[in-house]
Amino acid sequence: MVYILFSFSAFIRGLRKLFLLHPPRRFAAAMYIYNYGLM
Repeated sequence: MVYILFSFSAFIRGLRKLFLLHPPRRFAAAMYIYNYGLM
């Protein structure tokens, strides 16, 4: 449980960095989150 939370926080951190680099790719990032949640 803690490991999942930690990996998810790291994932969110990387995603925020991706937002800063590529603001227009918000839809692609949202789809990535959706697929990540399904797995």
